[in-house]
Amino acid sequence: MKKIISLYGLLLFLIGGVCKTSAQQLVYYQEDKVYTIEPETRKKTSVILENTLVLDDTKLTKTDHIVYQPEQLSATLKLPEGNYFYQGLQSSHNTAIWIFTERDMIGTGYRMWKFNTNTGKRDLLFENAGGPNPELQFVPIAWSNDADIIYLEAIDHFDSENLHEGIYRYDLKNSTHQKLAIKDHYISTPLLSPDRNKFAYSASFESGKNRDLLHGKSERLLTYDVKTRTEKIIVEQKGSSLVFAGWVSKAVPVKKLLVDEKILDRKRQQQSIQQKMAVSMKLPWESGISYCVTRAGTPAPTGPRGSSSKCSSVYERFDPHSYVAIDFDSPNGVRDNVLASAAGTVTFTRTTDQGGYGKYVIITHSDNSRTLYAHLSRVYVRVGDCVGQGNPIGDGGTTGSSTGDHIHFEKRVGGTLVYPVFSECNCTPRQAYRYTSGNQRTNGCGPSCEPDRTVSGTISSGTYTSSSTITGSGVINTGSTVVFDTKNEIYLVNGFEAKNNSVFETRLGGGCATGRSVEINKEPTTLAATSQNFRVYPNPSRNTIYIDGITKNEVINIYDLSGRLLIKKVASDTREQLDIKHLLQGMYIVKVGTKATRQLLKTN
Repeated sequence: MKKIISLYGLLLFLIGGVCKTSAQQLVYYQEDKVYTIEPETRKKTSVILENTLVLDDTKLTKTDHIVYQPEQLSATLKLPEGNYFYQGLQSSHNTAIWIFTERDMIGTGYRMWKFNTNTGKRDLLFENAGGPNPELQFVPIAWSNDADIIYLEAIDHFDSENLHEGIYRYDLKNSTHQKLAIKDHYISTPLLSPDRNKFAYSASFESGKNRDLLHGKSERLLTYDVKTRTEKIIVEQKGSSLVFAGWVSKAVPVKKLLVDEKILDRKRQQQSIQQKMAVSMKLPWESGISYCVTRAGTPAPTGPRGSSSKCSSVYERFDPHSYVAIDFDSPNGVRDNVLASAAGTVTFTRTTDQGGYGKYVIITHSDNSRTLYAHLSRVYVRVGDCVGQGNPIGDGGTTGSSTGDHIHFEKRVGGTLVYPVFSECNCTPRQAYRYTSGNQRTNGCGPSCEPDRTVSGTISSGTYTSSSTITGSGVINTGSTVVFDTKNEIYLVNGFEAKNNSVFETRLGGGCATGRSVEINKEPTTLAATSQNFRVYPNPSRNTIYIDGITKNEVINIYDLSGRLLIKKVASDTREQLDIKHLLQGMYIVKVGTKATRQLLKTN
């Protein structure tokens, strides 16, 4: 009997030991310190970040495996043309099972899929109106202890500033959902504890529309118990910034979480597929001009500083963002051009002064990343535009929640923010240091957008109308027609050997094509052309066309060449969007009011 009791006691001891070593604590930043805190006792310890010491986030416990590139999920996963992989979550119960969000490159369309890497089978869970809330978009963030239950985060719009609009419990088997009772004051994506019983996150004292997600402070650290469905404040401090970093075992002392930033950078370079695939980026203003960094984010950037030019001590007084972003101080009132950091397609613009970001632009790049440029005084580009590195996309300014001219810059990968590395310094800029741009201002965008195929040549001198045959080297004389806008900047051409929609780019009157290959304009009368070099490249848009220069209530018709009506729509404004994804490649007649033009449309 004593032996049995002894064995039972030993078993209890071992169980107790396992529980103790597996217990987790929260890790968070507060100013220049890193803290660990036990959620039950609220006992905390801290260490100062000094010299080149930084938090080694590779030592934090990763409860779930989230990816932002389809190659990280499966080499066999292929997405339809015009759709982008946004974010994927691997099952903690079966590593072959994934949930991922696929979004339209432009707009709010998205689909949530379940994918089996062993069989290649893909099942649609829901899309847009069929989701938990048809007004929001959803991304997978965590798996529960139940193999059939996952957690989703709602966002206002893939390209908006409101990326934290609630957490939902979703049942994969029954297709049912339930919103968690997490108040709308949270400002960071909640991270699930390793035992999958609690979420932890940073929050503001303000809630709902009063939250300042751009410059507001995360003054609280909270947990949410998924069993009791209750929130608990772990630590709060008005006026301070408490940024949640993750979970770590209680067995790891806080000092062991720090590492020299050079060692951490080497670790990240070895592990990050995003870094290996990343496009080359340049600073977003004109070459030869220097700007100071007014604030970076939390955690602070690591790696080479890339500059020895210190700015005024005034710049050291700005509180960092509570998330990953960089502010570049531009001269007040000058309104310098803001340039694209890398080639890509404009997938979102806001042209009105509202919200924290004010007027802003988002560009999607070939590596699936997106760059955001905020507080602009003027926006030059439109959704669907193809821009090259160095193309002006707007003018700097101070719209939105801003107290002075600056460029607010973000790099987004899926539903997360990452620091950019700029090629001028091979670095992520640091607060209170000065950086000089090497971004050459360019007006042409065709070659920068890396077309599948291009055709180059020379257009002959002469006067052309939209029904004229264009002559010159490289022109295929098969009754080619051309549509151009009133500035003689953009030509939409058929008859050239180029894939899908074609853009005919030339330099006339100092203008240049900004890649609006989806634009269809009312035809002007004539074009007087001198001998010009041109380049034809594919349309970056696949699913929609925009018709400009129209009046409200004008009727838009698209016919095939036999005269059969395919699409009819009454214009609701001076610019109208048409869905053409069901049309095959070929020649069509686009008629606006009484005017018609022939147009080469996309390939599905």
